[in-house]
Amino acid sequence: MRSVSDNDLSELVEAIYASSTSSAQDPWKDVFYRMSTLVSSGQGGLSLHSAHDDKFDIVASTVDPEYLKAYVDHFQYISPFRRSILDLKVGEKFSRRALVSDSDFLKSPYYNDFYKKQGVFEVEHHALFSADGITGGISLSRSKRRPEFTRDERKVIAFGVKHLGRGLRNYVDLMRFRGRNDLLTSVFDSDEKAIFLVDSKMRSSFYNRNAELLLKSGHDVKLLKDKRLQFSSNQIEDTILDFSTTFERLARKNTPYSGPMRFDRKFGTKRMRIELSHVGNIGPEWLNSGRQIMISISAVAQTVPKIDRLINQYGLTKAESRIFGLLVEGNQPAEISDSLQISINTVKSHIKNIFRKTRCHRQTDLIRLLIS
Repeated sequence: MRSVSDNDLSELVEAIYASSTSSAQDPWKDVFYRMSTLVSSGQGGLSLHSAHDDKFDIVASTVDPEYLKAYVDHFQYISPFRRSILDLKVGEKFSRRALVSDSDFLKSPYYNDFYKKQGVFEVEHHALFSADGITGGISLSRSKRRPEFTRDERKVIAFGVKHLGRGLRNYVDLMRFRGRNDLLTSVFDSDEKAIFLVDSKMRSSFYNRNAELLLKSGHDVKLLKDKRLQFSSNQIEDTILDFSTTFERLARKNTPYSGPMRFDRKFGTKRMRIELSHVGNIGPEWLNSGRQIMISISAVAQTVPKIDRLINQYGLTKAESRIFGLLVEGNQPAEISDSLQISINTVKSHIKNIFRKTRCHRQTDLIRLLIS
């Protein structure tokens, strides 16, 4: 082993944490090469194992591509050491020589068909981290001529493993976060509503394509330099902040919250529906920005002409028309009674007349009538 300086170790740590914040996988190749060189390791690599498909995926390796493909496709599944490696707890290591004698190993098909061709005699695997069904590890090897790591090499391995565990865990969390965010963007961009995710101080962490169009209009909603959303109506902002405060207070008391809040406001000449809901924590703990409020904004005015046509078509009275409009918005009889300040029996009587005139039997039939 060549002499390892403090500068060598510093550069290794710097490379590990630089790789952990990059979406690319290639920097990990440099990390593993540095590590294996410092401890005079033979072929090996950094790997991730998923409990979902029970498969080892190689993040970085110095193994010849031909042998690496053979391992990924076949040898990982028939390895006599597979179970021992999977049973490791974080911080523990597996050593081939501690499990199988040299003489037995030299006679084994696995050695003769796979390791011998690569000049690998001793293999050890260190468990780096385990989280949410993903485990990370590093495999190092030595040749038959020099099967043991020296005491100084062991010190470097222990040092590197500690930082590799943190760095690789951060990398996996980052990839998961970006994957979820890409999915979030794809789903929300297909929604016809303008959707914002904000924290309790109205700072936006995400908005979809329709929200971007709303921001570009510059009339009703603005995004300030500190990423805070600013509505043209102070009443809207106050309502959102009150909603957030109420939820936080109930959460501290472990009291369940009843659900989203909906209200209508004018945006210029259009009447818009605003819906507020909480979506919990976004992203892994180390990137978490706290509970998020989802603000979705849609135009109520788009359905009004169709409602008017249906009201005229079926000859609904003024009272029936008001209840019809609330029914197709999804309100229940009790909610309509509270909203219009009339008795539940009066509401039910009007609903019965609406069903008779429209030849519908359920509330869902009325909604289907509106959107058909």
